[in-house]
Amino acid sequence: MSSERIENAFREYGHDALAVAALDRDYDLFEGAGGSIVPYAKVSRARLAITSPLAPIERWPEVASAFVESASEAGLRAAFFGVERPERFGSGFRSVLIGQQPAWDPALWSEVVASDANLREQLRRAEKKQVEILRLDPDELRSDSDRIRQWQELVDDWLRSRRMAPMKFVVQPRGLTAPDDRELFLALRNDELLGFLCTSRLPARNVIAIGDVFRQRLAPNGTIARLHDHAIRRVGELGAESVTAGLVPLAGPVHPSLRLARSLGRPLFDFRGLQTFRSRLRPQRWEPVYLLHPAGSSPVPAMRDCLRAFAGGSFLRFGVQTIGHRMRRRRSVS
Repeated sequence: MSSERIENAFREYGHDALAVAALDRDYDLFEGAGGSIVPYAKVSRARLAITSPLAPIERWPEVASAFVESASEAGLRAAFFGVERPERFGSGFRSVLIGQQPAWDPALWSEVVASDANLREQLRRAEKKQVEILRLDPDELRSDSDRIRQWQELVDDWLRSRRMAPMKFVVQPRGLTAPDDRELFLALRNDELLGFLCTSRLPARNVIAIGDVFRQRLAPNGTIARLHDHAIRRVGELGAESVTAGLVPLAGPVHPSLRLARSLGRPLFDFRGLQTFRSRLRPQRWEPVYLLHPAGSSPVPAMRDCLRAFAGGSFLRFGVQTIGHRMRRRRSVS
């Protein structure tokens, strides 16, 4: 299936914010009746779909059921990750909350900034440190080899600074090869790249989704706030109804098994800290994001498949990679 066909399906039917991750990842594809598409990752004995089907909403139950049946015929489990409207899948599926994502009404953003002294202070600090924001499209960045080098160095440095090996699945940094409808916002000071933020349009909902957000470790305070400020104001200029940032995994009243994973994983990843950080940007609401599994089956295997996907397929291998990553990290700072 051509990448152009996938992009066209996304532009027509892309509904969930995480659907943009399917555009430039090496995922497998299930093709249902009528040209419907379900991008999915193979995880152990399962197929994990990346968000809702790329199909008309009224056909989701049919396409989702066909996806599950196809996996079952191959002796595999099936589930849908990153779904925002589980009620549209019909009675054949059950949902499990896996996290939340912050969202803003761009028309009210100026009021949000005016009403929050801490947010205004963050923006003031970045401006005082002469952090400027440059907006461009991917083609403009691709034509600038020096900027691409800075971009990749920033991403690599950020990944090295983490307490565990880079996770896989939908949280991998997006590349610059997918010709989608993204806009890029670069934070610069004296032409030095301090951070960047990417946005993608979800045409089916007239919503803009914020994707990758990275900052240099020594970037001035307020750099991320300034990037979001420019991006959200740009969303208002484009006339979109809403802007949503990325999923905060395991945020909110998640399943007890996921609460346990959140607690056990705290030494490696501060899920609550991520939610606190996003809260500083004063989202007007937190939108739930779900994992869907077939009715009549336990949610536990599907949740385990999700965690395994983030680990790159193997918990043991990910553990070994994390040990090596932390050893290299210690050497780099000693």
